[in-house]
Amino acid sequence: MPETASSIRELVQRLDRGERTAKPTICVVVRGWSHYAQVGLTAVKRRWARLRIICDEAALRPHIEHGMIPDRDVSIHHAADPDEQLSLLQKWCASGEVDVLLRGDLTHSRIFHLLANPYHRQSIEDGISRACLLSVPGYPKPLTIIGAIGPEKPLFDQMVIHMKNGYHLARGLGIERPKIALLSAMDRVGIDDLHTYNCKCLVSMVHLEQIPDLDLEGPMSFDTAVDPRTVEHIDWSGPVAGQADIIIVDSHQTRSILTLTLTEFGHAQAARVVLGGRIPLAIVPPEASAVDGENALAVALTLAPYLRDARPLNWLTDTDPIDYAW
Repeated sequence: MPETASSIRELVQRLDRGERTAKPTICVVVRGWSHYAQVGLTAVKRRWARLRIICDEAALRPHIEHGMIPDRDVSIHHAADPDEQLSLLQKWCASGEVDVLLRGDLTHSRIFHLLANPYHRQSIEDGISRACLLSVPGYPKPLTIIGAIGPEKPLFDQMVIHMKNGYHLARGLGIERPKIALLSAMDRVGIDDLHTYNCKCLVSMVHLEQIPDLDLEGPMSFDTAVDPRTVEHIDWSGPVAGQADIIIVDSHQTRSILTLTLTEFGHAQAARVVLGGRIPLAIVPPEASAVDGENALAVALTLAPYLRDARPLNWLTDTDPIDYAW
């Protein structure tokens, strides 16, 4: 397990110092010379990783001839058909030949199909969690907000998956016993509010020691989860309140609002990744800054060795720390 970092930029600095024994491999699918290809090449130029580019080779040939794509640590694999591209990615993910997937020019549905766990018996999107890791000024450690990809409110099984993915993210970042808050608008179970009832059911399973190796509380409002003064004011006692590592939200709208508020008004730095597959997916949209791209790649590359060893998808053959739901 890696040493816990105090911020996202510390993860970037560790990669710059080369604190890894083996160089990982990033893979990206592009239509041609694009933002995604440039982000992947940034990791190569900084000697963080090797890069595999899947594309129609003819589209990149002019850039190869002009020396814009280095020969060292970059391989280009010709596959113009989307089904062929997906087949290559699936093979490499299953065989462990790539460590991180960079969100490229594949459609969302193909990305979800690639990442989804074939055993969880949920629809493809329900097996995946979108996580935003934030370094917020004034908060003593990174804070991760996790939620669904789509707009639907999560059911109990989907909350389990988000909690499971959050647990593995925290462990991959060196947090031995993650503190997870189940976010709600209020700090109690609401009348006819299924989400808050689901939160309480999950918390009771932790109290009964049916879920090991983590602290879980909820339903819990955002200020109770992260602000020690609020916790003191309302006289809340618990291992998570005021010091959460991970916040699981009830919808992608809540995740987006919280993330935007903290980045725009709280001046937080962010790293966006998708969890739930054999390898992490780094999210670096075209409008992202260079720092956002570095952050996303740094988090994904830090998680990759842990996920390779933990194998969180192998629930049918190996015991998982959170296996009660399967």
